[in-house]
Amino acid sequence: MVIVGGVATSLLMVVLIGLLARSQYRREHGIADVPSAKDCSVLVARARALDETAAQKLDAAHRAANTHEQLARDLAAAEAEREAAWLSHSEAVRASQEAQQTEPEPSAENAISGVDQKDISAAARAAYRRGEISVEELRAVWQRVGNWDDSLDDRAHLLSRLRADEAEAWRRYHAAAFAERTAQRAVELAEAAARALTDDAAEAARQAEIARLTAEDCIARAKRRR
Repeated sequence: MVIVGGVATSLLMVVLIGLLARSQYRREHGIADVPSAKDCSVLVARARALDETAAQKLDAAHRAANTHEQLARDLAAAEAEREAAWLSHSEAVRASQEAQQTEPEPSAENAISGVDQKDISAAARAAYRRGEISVEELRAVWQRVGNWDDSLDDRAHLLSRLRADEAEAWRRYHAAAFAERTAQRAVELAEAAARALTDDAAEAARQAEIARLTAEDCIARAKRRR
């Protein structure tokens, strides 16, 4: 709305500028102090052409301003989406951390015997914690070296699901953050384009108004000559 308002403000200056520019326009275009009908017809045609050009440029400026406003609304939506994604990720991290702190990691040390079996069990558990092996692979190792406690299945699956939820929430946050940056850039470009088109439309309107006033002055002076 501010950009469109700038066009209106510029147009208010046109009349004053036009009044001061008529005499200069006549001198620059070689128009006689006592013009002929032909002189006036040329000026009228030029004024009409400039008026059409100004109208086209003003329409382009309005469309650019509307585009900027729409993109600004899209940016606001992208910001809200990014904030929601960050909240979801924070909640997923908290849930995963709480689950790991409230219950111990699955262990088979009490169900195996022998130093080698304990070493294998510890290595498998460490690999599971690093995410290098799955729950099913951990179970297969422990079934070979000892007795797998089926009661640990729920616990293992819960931790696995929470880790997956955390990873997915992180992916969504990054996607939302990228969308926000893209929307911000689009708004900046649209704003620059709208301002440039507004300035161009204001200058075209100024030229059209000068041409109109000059044509009217020519007609008035031609009538006085009669």
